[in-house]
Amino acid sequence: EDTGNELKVLEIISNIQDYVGEKLTRPGRKFITEGPLLVYNEPDPNLKQLISPIADYVYVFNDIILYVKQRRTHMSYVGTIWMHKTALLDFRDTAIIKNGFKVAHRNDNLIFVSNHPNDKGEWLRYFNQAISDSERTKKVFGVSLNVLMSREEEEKNDIPSFLLNTTKFIFERALCLQGIFRESGRASEVARLKDMYDLGHDVCLDDCDPHAVSNVIKLWFRELPQPIIPWEMFLAFRRLNEEDTLTEILDEMKKHVNLLPRHSKNVLQHIMRCFKEITKHEEENKMIPSNIGIVFGPNCVRTISESDMNSFDTTENQQKIEIVAFLVSNYDALFSEIEEERKEIQKRVIPTSTRATNSLSPESLLKLANSIKEEFSFYSPLFTKAGVMKKKGKRLWNTYWIVVRYKFIFWFRKPEDDKPKSWLNLKNCRVEVSMMKSLGIEIHTPNPHKPMHLLVAITDQERDEWLKAISSCIEQTIPNVETF
Repeated sequence: EDTGNELKVLEIISNIQDYVGEKLTRPGRKFITEGPLLVYNEPDPNLKQLISPIADYVYVFNDIILYVKQRRTHMSYVGTIWMHKTALLDFRDTAIIKNGFKVAHRNDNLIFVSNHPNDKGEWLRYFNQAISDSERTKKVFGVSLNVLMSREEEEKNDIPSFLLNTTKFIFERALCLQGIFRESGRASEVARLKDMYDLGHDVCLDDCDPHAVSNVIKLWFRELPQPIIPWEMFLAFRRLNEEDTLTEILDEMKKHVNLLPRHSKNVLQHIMRCFKEITKHEEENKMIPSNIGIVFGPNCVRTISESDMNSFDTTENQQKIEIVAFLVSNYDALFSEIEEERKEIQKRVIPTSTRATNSLSPESLLKLANSIKEEFSFYSPLFTKAGVMKKKGKRLWNTYWIVVRYKFIFWFRKPEDDKPKSWLNLKNCRVEVSMMKSLGIEIHTPNPHKPMHLLVAITDQERDEWLKAISSCIEQTIPNVETF
């Protein structure tokens, strides 16, 4: 099936000779259907006669739709619709347009017109399938936690990868940065990052503005279909008064925290831990708990109806600030047990990336990874290399100490670690420069469950050296490692 899909995409690329969009062959992209369909810019309501269509043929994938113009010998590229930014709108037949439906994409509306009413229903089904597939498999913003967590099976994460990725960046780069989470960052960079996450791209934050990253986190919480602090929990906080002791307030809030669904509880604990660490550096970053509440309260708590005038109530908005500040200030009492429980569960989880993908015993692998035998000293440095690279997991980038030796590549968390986090048998693999990532190297494997590993070097020279080392190991014939 994957091979057939790949061949179909290659056929489409060859048909559209002047295609200038993004790379069509990318992981997870699936072809759905194609066919003649007229495409118009939305006409003026007063228009008496329809202008010529801008396109007359479409290709539907699970994340994009290409609309093109048929030529005598090829297809001429017109445009791309990204399904994560698309809505299908009702469109009634008019005197000049029949069997049409409207697609709202970004700031533009396009009208798609089929030849027959029955065809219109079929096309609507395909377009809805593409929107649904995009939301289920790629989109990050505006998607429920249950949907996001259904994608985390392989990595065994207990919160969404997006949140792990972005908060890890904040922990490493921005705990002491003045105004973190208060200053917004450039709107264009925030929009770009949101777009990349929603498209399912591999997002490396190394060169990003921390204020833009923190704003993306706020935006993600704001667009959750269900607020991370539910209305019932907020109402319970509002009912508390000055006569209640701190112990009584903590007991009431802890009860509501523990009533949260598992995914919501883990996410709330994780972000509050992030805020707690930020407030430890309040002298440098000027972010005390109440400041965190000011910028995050409106994103964590929402009124039952956003159109309700209460959403503009000054007292209510102040209480939104206060509940977030209270949760941050009393993190240990409210969330320490949840944090410990998450740690214990993670200890019991065996990540799929560390499961053996070859027949070597653990003893043989450790001998191979940690020993340099004199009998192999005739291998030149081209056949062995070690150094730092970034490696792409399912959604997160991590920095590893990479060791290429004989027919294996190992990745360690640190150079001094005794055991590798994982390894790959290079037998029957293929290595090439990545077209998806700057300074990237792709190792293609015969394993259908993990067909490609993406690594990123530090410099052009390093990338070339890694390519040479890995290629040389793939090409070499070495003694059976079980004899070590």
